[in-house]
Amino acid sequence: EPEQTLVDTDILQVESVPSIENLSCGFDIVVSACVMTQLFHAAKVSRISEENQNRLIFALRKQHIQFMLSITKQNGTSILATDMSSFETDQDFSAVESCDVHEMMLELIDKKVFFTGSNPFALMNEIREKHEIVSQLKDAIFLSPWLWQMFKHRVYLVYALALLKK
Repeated sequence: EPEQTLVDTDILQVESVPSIENLSCGFDIVVSACVMTQLFHAAKVSRISEENQNRLIFALRKQHIQFMLSITKQNGTSILATDMSSFETDQDFSAVESCDVHEMMLELIDKKVFFTGSNPFALMNEIREKHEIVSQLKDAIFLSPWLWQMFKHRVYLVYALALLKK
């Protein structure tokens, strides 16, 4: 029960969108480049239940999107690029076609092999279902996924969403 109370308090704090003092105008383009899953890391390594980890991750995801939109000017664009999954490999992906990466993404989603909170379909559904988000948007566009080889044997599957603000 004490864990639940602490998590509920944390989620309430996360759900309030932070503001940047002295930011009088905003930006035409705001980019979050693989930051979102890094925000989730603290929840994943915490000693709270998996259910509470997930609740905290989803609250962080919503807050991150709302914050991006809050600092994006009217008619501006927020681009959320995020890693969805990673894997160890010796394979060279330099010649992989984008259609193959899309198929790989669908397969990983089907097998539920993705970072909690980073499923692109669940994220698009959340954007469309949350009035406080969708009411600010002209459109939300899914951009084709790509592979990012960060280390010699570590590859990340990354995708992006372009959120076009009203």
